[in-house]
Amino acid sequence: MTDARPKTDREQLWEMLDNISTLDDVCKGNDSEYRRLVRAECEKRNRVGQSFDGYTITWVNPGMDLARILHVVRYYDAILDRMAIGPAMEWPDLRVLTGSELPLQHIRSMITRLIPMIEDEPGRREKIMRWFSFVQCALWMEGTFTVNELKEHSRPDAELPRA
Repeated sequence: MTDARPKTDREQLWEMLDNISTLDDVCKGNDSEYRRLVRAECEKRNRVGQSFDGYTITWVNPGMDLARILHVVRYYDAILDRMAIGPAMEWPDLRVLTGSELPLQHIRSMITRLIPMIEDEPGRREKIMRWFSFVQCALWMEGTFTVNELKEHSRPDAELPRA
């Protein structure tokens, strides 16, 4: 059984190094093919971090990686579950929803779709980040969390409170 969680930056970098090591065996006797494949593998590192001087690494996402986003989204799902916000529903075509559970039900619907998106489609990072940002904003607007609490959730090393 494979691990469905997104890979951390460290795991992605290790996988690239392991792939380069494997290419050495695969391409024995074909130096040009080896160099071509290694260059392609090295290009993947730019998804994780970049170095322009060869010494300093600028991390592409120094804050939240997909593993952290998934952890936080699952936390929000547990909070909504504890609040008995049920069943997930699509967004109603209404402008004002004051005093209604509809916004939180919609957030629950988004979370239900966001979790598999993070697990199965990590290449859709821009969409994942848009949805995650919308979820956080809506949770603030609905009074579920303060802005400072949401900022704390976004810190990569922060512990989340119990749901």
